[in-house]
Amino acid sequence: MANQSANHFTLAGGGIKGTVDTTSFTGGPAIDITVDGQQVTGPSLADTENGFEVTAVVEQAPDSRTVRLVLLVPHVNLVDGKPKRFTGVGILATARTTIGGEPLVDGVVHRYDVRSVNGTAEVVDS
Repeated sequence: MANQSANHFTLAGGGIKGTVDTTSFTGGPAIDITVDGQQVTGPSLADTENGFEVTAVVEQAPDSRTVRLVLLVPHVNLVDGKPKRFTGVGILATARTTIGGEPLVDGVVHRYDVRSVNGTAEVVDS
């Protein structure tokens, strides 16, 4: 029997929790993620050579900072449809901002917080 590609990922670890469905009944992805208990906004999904890449805004504070999540989830092939554990990585990228734009920020503009994310990959019917 051929392997099946996982399309439902349950995430936990590193303060990142939620689910990523690569397909849904609407035809597009369905993403529900929190970071340190805060719901992300505007999540998007791209299928890349590095696996699935989820990007979203975690926080925006005008004239202060924007925090974005970049989450890498591996492609997972399942034997006989059995769920499989995996490890991914989340990067919280904090960009310092000013009302006048990036050139007015003194010093380092971006800070990165790398977090290990564990999860379970499954195949679900959409």
